[in-house]
Amino acid sequence: IGEAVDESGDDPHVWLSPRNMRVMATSVAEALSAARPGDAATFETNLAAYAAALDELDADLAAGLTSCATPYLVTAHHAFGYLADAYGLIQVSISGISPSAEPSAKTLEEIADFAAEHDVTTIFFEENLPADLSRTVADEIGASTAVLDTIESPSRDQLDSGADYESLMRLNLTALRAGLGCT
Repeated sequence: IGEAVDESGDDPHVWLSPRNMRVMATSVAEALSAARPGDAATFETNLAAYAAALDELDADLAAGLTSCATPYLVTAHHAFGYLADAYGLIQVSISGISPSAEPSAKTLEEIADFAAEHDVTTIFFEENLPADLSRTVADEIGASTAVLDTIESPSRDQLDSGADYESLMRLNLTALRAGLGCT
């Protein structure tokens, strides 16, 4: 299924672009239809509904992220490249693809200098990971922090409350609009 999406670089977070999620959903529906031809019409109907929802989400993200005070998305680790690329943002990450990689003091200083120079007001981190690096950079420049969800491992509470890909991406949109100063 991942082969259906053009992966760039080492970032495995292809699903953070609804456009990529649509491609993957199509691949899943095709694979299911091939495995269970008798249910192909159901898979096609479900795909059509989900594709429409993903198209609407994509349009909402595009519209919601067009007029922002800054295009710079400063994140704890390099997980939002596909999202940034899809909507004209520029991701600057404190650590690399691996969230457990510890950046040097020099790297933290460079990120803080960059963020201050570009009037970044929010440093993003992931709820399931330590926020200390994001808070360090934010404290250094007088910025705030906010959560972005990679949608890799929703909490039991999120799942129990009915959270899904679309609702979590809409929460990301809300956080991004606030953090990037979008109008």
